[in-house]
Amino acid sequence: METALRHEVDQIRLELEHSETQRHELESQLQVQQLTCQELSYQVDQMRETVEGVPQLHDLQRENKVLSEKIAKAENTLDKYKRKLEEIGELKRHNKVLEEQVYELTQKNSQLEDDYRRVNSFKSLMESYREKVSELESKGAVLETQLAKAEF
Repeated sequence: METALRHEVDQIRLELEHSETQRHELESQLQVQQLTCQELSYQVDQMRETVEGVPQLHDLQRENKVLSEKIAKAENTLDKYKRKLEEIGELKRHNKVLEEQVYELTQKNSQLEDDYRRVNSFKSLMESYREKVSELESKGAVLETQLAKAEF
């Protein structure tokens, strides 16, 4: 009986040790599960914060889209103004060339007017010389006829 009791006590000790080992394993698993649960809770909190920020991100995205459209319009306007400035620069260069041509033509016109005045004064002088030559030719003809009559 004593052996049977010892054997039973040994059996109970083995079961107790086995139960203790299982208890330690289960406690370890419990700790791991608790850590996992804490990590998952933290991740859930992080995701919740992220989800709460999603509408703000959508708002930001809409604002960025509006700003992007405004920037595109501003760039188009800027390109138009650049083209206009280039056209204005070209027109200014063309205007300067035309002003130089006008100046040259004005100078030529002034020179031609001076030449015309000189020619016109010379023309009237030539006209007066023609009249004098004509008068002298008629006087010479009259004198020749008188001389011819006087010789006869």
